[in-house]
Amino acid sequence: MLAVRVAALYVHDTGVLKNVTPGLGDLDQTDVFSFRAALQFEPADNFEATLRFNHVRSGGRNYAPFAGNIDFNDPAILFPGNNLSNLPGSNRDGLGFFETATNSTPERTIRSNGFNLIMNWDASDVLRLTSVTTYDWGKWVDIGDDDGLVIEVDDPIVTFGKDMKQFVQDLRLATSFDGPFNVQAGLIYTYDSVNAGFDYSLLTDPGCGAACTFGFTPTGTGFIQSNSFDQKRRSYAGYLRGDFEITDTLSMYGGVRFSRDKVAVSNFNAFLGDNVDPVAVPTISNFSDRRTFNNTSFEVGANWKPTEDVLLYASMREGYRSGAVNAQAFSDPSEITFAPPETARTYEFGFKSTLLDRALTVNGSLFQTDYKNQQVVVTEAGGLFPLRSISGARVRGFEADITARPVDRVTLGVGVGVLDPKYSGDATVSGSSGIDVSGNQISNAAKFSLNLTGDFVLAEINDGTVDLNLDGTYTSRVFFDIAETATVSQSGYWVANARLAYNTDRFSVGAGVKNLFNEKYFTYGLGLRFAGLDYLIRGTPRTYSVDATIRF
Repeated sequence: MLAVRVAALYVHDTGVLKNVTPGLGDLDQTDVFSFRAALQFEPADNFEATLRFNHVRSGGRNYAPFAGNIDFNDPAILFPGNNLSNLPGSNRDGLGFFETATNSTPERTIRSNGFNLIMNWDASDVLRLTSVTTYDWGKWVDIGDDDGLVIEVDDPIVTFGKDMKQFVQDLRLATSFDGPFNVQAGLIYTYDSVNAGFDYSLLTDPGCGAACTFGFTPTGTGFIQSNSFDQKRRSYAGYLRGDFEITDTLSMYGGVRFSRDKVAVSNFNAFLGDNVDPVAVPTISNFSDRRTFNNTSFEVGANWKPTEDVLLYASMREGYRSGAVNAQAFSDPSEITFAPPETARTYEFGFKSTLLDRALTVNGSLFQTDYKNQQVVVTEAGGLFPLRSISGARVRGFEADITARPVDRVTLGVGVGVLDPKYSGDATVSGSSGIDVSGNQISNAAKFSLNLTGDFVLAEINDGTVDLNLDGTYTSRVFFDIAETATVSQSGYWVANARLAYNTDRFSVGAGVKNLFNEKYFTYGLGLRFAGLDYLIRGTPRTYSVDATIRF
């Protein structure tokens, strides 16, 4: 009638990107502790309840950006003639790709706690009522050195979310008739609130030169933007889904969901300043605004099994992301805009198959997703990164994967993805910039990807096996911005991993290597040409690990 489960996790490392600045630790460092407990109560055959609690504390020295394409003499940057190129360490001199030199080791602080209660009541043999109740709270403070240099160009950057709270209540009813038709229906209510904000410092290094000593105070240097605001959101949704078995091999389903979201922003304050007085000039005072967004989304699909081992399917699904406020407002209340809701409609046709007595699995799909008002963060003049929307975009693609087991001790796999991700022929960015991105490749979307895996049982020893796991991934060129800027992109690259382990039913021990060939690549980027550099995040270098697991 009563059961308890508890688990804890602690992860600590010394950082994976070497910081050569004396006295400062390596960056991209992890320090995580989490705990969860579950209590299950089943007083009767037709009722059960599970209460869960989770706690996560995450800290450590933060990410280490890579300053790319540095040119502090570029006349087009925000403060030309700033003297930064003459300061020691300003051009990453003498540093390897996976090395960094910073003037500080900024840290992140993430705390979250939450309760989750799931109750299931079987009102009859064919009717189940489910209640899901969740309450979470915590905070998030992220401090970054966004130039990764020993001088102060684009740092520190502080992003915070304090007094974060979220409540979710989901009530749903599901049938399990013996007949061909079954339904699910439900209501969802969500409430969340947060006190959020940003502190963004630019060109505050004392050695910057005369161009940077304008300040907002007589002795101040640089340009600091900061803001804070309270945001509250209430969401209401109702949904209905039906499944119909036409024959033993053919079924159809359909569903509809109505959503209503209310977003309110209050106590929005912003300031401009310098390194002497960061809040020298108030620019936005106690601004408030609110919006309401409505959406109705549909899905419909069919599944057909022409044989026992083959499934064909087709579907149309609509997705919806609520409208959101532009939190990057610093200079004027007119910057506090709302990006409209983003919608996506996906058409997909595919198949799944298990062949040759399960020795071969082949899956594939063709799909197209059409976006409207896709929400994006863009770089604009003056060091702003506002939330905007792009009027239209679409992704066409093909995905397939094959898993083969030629002999008992060998499993081989290959997966391929081919995409044509483009902004529409008349696509423009909302806001004052109105940038034309028609026909450009969608940011952070690769046109081609390839995954290779191999699992090998090398030996059987006593009651265990010695296993070798290999995998490799190829990703074609990715643009990190919507303008297809070559300097803010990553050309095609491979990443390979390997792990050797001894496994039994009771325990396992293993050793592994991530990024086996120490591939140098970027995973994210922003064009910061107004500051004289580009902001790039590196992939993890070659790392080694050992692990042990005991099951009891």
